[in-house]
Amino acid sequence: MNKRKSILIITILVLFSVLQPLFRYYFEVNNEDEKRDDIAVDAGIDEIPEDNMVDSSFESHLPLVVIDIGDEDIPQAYRYDEDKEVVVPIEGVDPFVNGSVYLCDGKAVNKVSDEPTAFSKMHIKYRGNSSLFYDKKQYKIELLNDDGSKKDLDFLGMGADSDWILNISMADKSLLRNYIAYKVAGEIDDYTPDAEYCEVLIKKGDKYEYEGLYLLCESIKAAKNRVELSDYNKDGISPFLVKRDRYDEEAVTLDTWATEKGLTYGYLSLLYPKEKDWDKDTVANIEKSISNAEKAIYSSDGKYGQVIDTASFVDYFLINEYFGNYDAGNNSTYMYSNLDGKLHIGPVWDFDGGMDNELDKLANVEKIAFQDRTLFDGLTKNHSFDEALSKRYRELRNNVLNEEHIYKLIDDTVKYIGKAQQRDWSRWSEAYESYELKDAKDEYGILISRNGYTYEEEVQKVKDFISEHSFAMKKELDKLCTDNDKGFQYGRNGIWAILFLVSFLSSIVIVRRK
Repeated sequence: MNKRKSILIITILVLFSVLQPLFRYYFEVNNEDEKRDDIAVDAGIDEIPEDNMVDSSFESHLPLVVIDIGDEDIPQAYRYDEDKEVVVPIEGVDPFVNGSVYLCDGKAVNKVSDEPTAFSKMHIKYRGNSSLFYDKKQYKIELLNDDGSKKDLDFLGMGADSDWILNISMADKSLLRNYIAYKVAGEIDDYTPDAEYCEVLIKKGDKYEYEGLYLLCESIKAAKNRVELSDYNKDGISPFLVKRDRYDEEAVTLDTWATEKGLTYGYLSLLYPKEKDWDKDTVANIEKSISNAEKAIYSSDGKYGQVIDTASFVDYFLINEYFGNYDAGNNSTYMYSNLDGKLHIGPVWDFDGGMDNELDKLANVEKIAFQDRTLFDGLTKNHSFDEALSKRYRELRNNVLNEEHIYKLIDDTVKYIGKAQQRDWSRWSEAYESYELKDAKDEYGILISRNGYTYEEEVQKVKDFISEHSFAMKKELDKLCTDNDKGFQYGRNGIWAILFLVSFLSSIVIVRRK
């Protein structure tokens, strides 16, 4: 083989390795588009009647989730504490009510009167924190067998399980934030919750109360088709799943080294193993494992990689920073450990407040802020971690986090939602109008109006944030590397070498003066 042919082959291989992620992403997105081409996005009525009631002829191109709780109402079983900061259960009130749920899906146009594609008994409650008190509620559903035991069903191809969530915060008028973030994050982390759009109705006699457009999505738990951890073993390494969030009276709270030192936000609660499977020694061992990781993260010796899965922390930082999800890290933050013994962070969760959607705080699109979140304030003091962030971001910008792909995903999603958006906005128009973000001045003193008053304006706001912030992130990540590169990048031995050199040169100067 002559030299020219060799160069040509090498060039082709290099180009393929560079462009392959783009080709893969492009064809995956377009294959998804082909699946949706035959969906009748204009099916159904444009607006919901004033009493919000529809009959069994109601139809949609989206899956329909129908909840039947008879004459029961789901109780408001939680309240704010005296300081109005923490949500606590109301004593003596069971948050769940029993009923049944069924799913109509699989047709170009689905009708309430269709034969269900999935059916189960269940109990249901309101879910969330501050969103518990919104007009448009979110729901947690647990599927049950006739004997009251948990029942696993596969909804919309997301994998069989008994726990499901109906999610979309009233605060997100774009109806996009969680869906877009989960779809993008799912390209990076397989444990990202699956989520699919649906319309929800509650049966009321021979009619149905229209609840709106929702995401039917997985809950985060240790289980098959969710966060798949090895079986708990008291005698060996203990896999675990924990959550950092606001105080939860009903949870098992862990005490770790960083908590004792005042380095963390919120509370760390144990989700797996379940209480019936552990004893005091189990909890102590899990606390010790997390404490060891925390000590390494906040240490200056740079050995954090021995006890944490660095790649998961890098990706978690970048996903949440990209979408401006600054509630993460401190709240709604999951971590787990499996048989490798390392602490992993994720899956990501809850992007309602992302993309400049915090109620009383204007997002600064030109800056990054995730380096101030719990644990990351320690990790980003390591030059090696900052370099990993910058390198990984450059890589992801070529495919998953390329804004053109994100724009296409947004446009395709808006098209896919179709007339369901109009129905949802007609159902909740008064609630959406009453929930307004507070206008604020930017760093230049210019007053910014933060509310879109049409659906198109809300969608554009999401795009604008991604456009501006994704561009600024590269510069900011590079700056983070530079700021933490004050002579320490050579490690401890390098510092001793520099000190020796300075001492040596100083001695020469002293000798010459003599």
